[in-house]
Amino acid sequence: MKLSVKMLATIAVAVSLGSAAETMKFPQQKNYNGCIKPDITQAAMDKAVLDYYKTYYKGKFLKQSTTVTSGYFYDSKGAGAGGTSGLTVSEQHGYGMMITALMAGPNGDPEAKKIFDGMYKFWKKFPSPESNGYLMDWLVTTGEKGTGKSSATDGDLDIAYAMLLANAQWGGSPEGASESYTDVAKKILNELRTQNVTTQYRVNLGDWGTSALDTRPSDWMPDHFRSFAKVADANVWNSVSDTVYSLISQITSGYASSTG
Repeated sequence: MKLSVKMLATIAVAVSLGSAAETMKFPQQKNYNGCIKPDITQAAMDKAVLDYYKTYYKGKFLKQSTTVTSGYFYDSKGAGAGGTSGLTVSEQHGYGMMITALMAGPNGDPEAKKIFDGMYKFWKKFPSPESNGYLMDWLVTTGEKGTGKSSATDGDLDIAYAMLLANAQWGGSPEGASESYTDVAKKILNELRTQNVTTQYRVNLGDWGTSALDTRPSDWMPDHFRSFAKVADANVWNSVSDTVYSLISQITSGYASSTG
């Protein structure tokens, strides 16, 4: 089941009740104008999502860290850019954190907060050497060793968004942390703003990027940007979102006018 941009943005900016109890339990079963669903029952959709999450995604890829106490990560099975092999990558970590927060609840994953907070602990151990501690090292190798390979923008965007989801879902802070989910999100966003948003209001490839023009569609996440604008630097993130839509329009009209 594919979640709509509106649903994701609504979850991210929802008011937290400040407790560990889930406020937006799986399944949400939302309906939005202009969005379609498969021609099967809602119960069948819910079961399909839950079965896939528990049996395949979580069951196959979730691992407990051997170097971080109570830490968790999702194994990328060696998938890395340019033939690079590793244990996990920041993109996989971001995916896992978002999915975990969305699946939380007694009818979804009752362990979700424990896993999410364990992923937070794992994330804390592997900062990019180019950042001030809140962008993730893109690649973690076998043996849980950081590689010092700088950051990947899409991974950090997803991790920041996951922190907003966690705040909406549980409120408060990760277990044992002195900073709240929202505080973490704001610190990630501050580093993204200073290191990954170019003077053209484009998101670059990582904290190692130097061009004001370099950007790629995997980092174009307007739902994230609109949600970020609700908590920090509204003008910046709204401008980044507007730029993404402008780029999509340019590419569509200039290179795919007959196909979209």
